[in-house]
Formats: sequence, structure tokens, C-alpha cells
Amino acid sequence: MSQVKVSRWSHGRFVLLGDAAYCPTAFTGEGTALALVGAYVLAGEIKRNTHYTEAFTAYERLVRPYAQSSQNRMNPLFVRLLHARSRTAIALTDVIRKILAGDSVQKHFRQGAAKRERKIGEDFMFPDYT
Repeated sequence: MSQVKVSRWSHGRFVLLGDAAYCPTAFTGEGTALALVGAYVLAGEIKRNTHYTEAFTAYERLVRPYAQSSQNRMNPLFVRLLHARSRTAIALTDVIRKILAGDSVQKHFRQGAAKRERKIGEDFMFPDYT
């Protein structure tokens, strides 16, 4: 597992979207929402702009702050633990994963995820492309 942070989301006629551009890590539970927001904005900006470079620039300008806020919710130490290399770190990571997979922890995560899902419309101002 990893967290993707790239300096530019487009190059020429190619543009990155979703996890390829801004994967927040599996533990945030926000990858699908970010991808849908990105797809909506990218499609809207392609429709709105006359040239793809303008559309790609606008897409990144609008979505990057939202994607970065999602990526920054996860403590960098926790992200590093996901990439354990030593035997001790791997064993610790396995223990943490087992704890996180427990019913009581998952119940807590589901409640948090439901709150985050309700806030998507508040956290990101969707442009009107009609």
C-alpha cells in the first residue's frame, strides 16, 4: 500500500485521475470519493474549456487542495508503518492491522466514514457545469 503524491497531474495530452494522481491510502476510506470528485471536475472542465491544457490546469487547481487535505488526514508515521521493512516493524504492523480489523474498531471507523461521506458536499464546492 502507498500514498501517491505527484507534483503535476498532467503532461501533454495525458492526465492522472483518482489513485494514480492522489491516492490518500486505503485507511482513509476516501479514495473512491476523491476519484468521483476528480472525474466530475475533469469532465466538467473538458466541457467548459476550449483546449485540454486549460481543462487539465483548472481540474488540478480545483481538486488538488481537496485531495491534499484528504492525504494529510493520515499521520505520516502511520503511513510509514504500512511500508515496514524490518522483522520487528512488520510484526508490529501485523498486530496493528489485526487490532484495526476488530469489530469494535471497525464500528468506530464506519461511523467516521459515514460522517465523512455526509461532509463531502461541504468540504468540496462542486462547480456547476450545466
